[in-house]
Amino acid sequence: MAFEVRKIDPLDLQPRKAVGVQLPFSGKSVFNVNYTTEEAIKTNLINYFLTGRGERFLNVNFGAPHIPNEAPEESVLKFSYIEDETRRLHAAMVHEMDNAIGEIIAALEKENVLKNTIVMFASDNGGLTPDVKLNPSFLSIPKKIGVCDTKNRFGIKIFQWICENYSGGSSNKPLPEGKMSVSEGGIRVPAVIWWPGKFEYSKSENFITMMDVLPTILDLINYKNAIEVDGVSRVSSLNDIDNSESSKYVVTNIINDKYAVIEMPYKLITSADGDQLYNILDDPSENLNIASENQEIV
Repeated sequence: MAFEVRKIDPLDLQPRKAVGVQLPFSGKSVFNVNYTTEEAIKTNLINYFLTGRGERFLNVNFGAPHIPNEAPEESVLKFSYIEDETRRLHAAMVHEMDNAIGEIIAALEKENVLKNTIVMFASDNGGLTPDVKLNPSFLSIPKKIGVCDTKNRFGIKIFQWICENYSGGSSNKPLPEGKMSVSEGGIRVPAVIWWPGKFEYSKSENFITMMDVLPTILDLINYKNAIEVDGVSRVSSLNDIDNSESSKYVVTNIINDKYAVIEMPYKLITSADGDQLYNILDDPSENLNIASENQEIV
């Protein structure tokens, strides 16, 4: 199947309905099955979302852009001007995702429910870059010695796996590093929230963490029951672009040997190599470690 639908009742909201959907658009298997992206979205997801009464929630987790780097040929050809093959495939995957999101928006507009719908988009982490720092470091050996540049990776399965799963086509510049790291390139991502007639035509540089999303949405729909969650509503930051309130939060890298504690505007990275402190508003590229002269903050 091209997708999986799971019915849930979040926060015991009744008669509200919710649907969580997994859409792995990037793999070849998706394009060889009976359900195309268009059929999956228009025939199943939107129809389910639009049925019933009361508030409804639709969560779509796209499987692209993501490794393996694959996309329909017609989409790849649109980006033939990009010389790097991996980057070209990455662009094609983003294009596929953009089209799918557009189909969802169009379906909501066709059914005349878009004006009463809050739409949010965000990435789960920074992009996987070609120069990703692999840990343990031995994972980087195939790339360093050129194995990944060969056609069959010497027929060695572990080499094939490493080359396919760490061949990123992203760029997070000017932010450092990317996916799997605690650097800004790994954890700072763009996000969009759109509510026609209420949230539009503005840009905010305020920080909202993913743990703030649920309480923020519940606040927007005036949900009154108390819930126990780590995040807090950031409606004030959405309404006032000069409001720089942000939750304190902690992140860890993929192998849990490096941690970052963020309390705006500061970010403390701690590991076996020592402490690093950055003012990520003034120094988003994390070039200047100010830990030694700010021990009271550390």
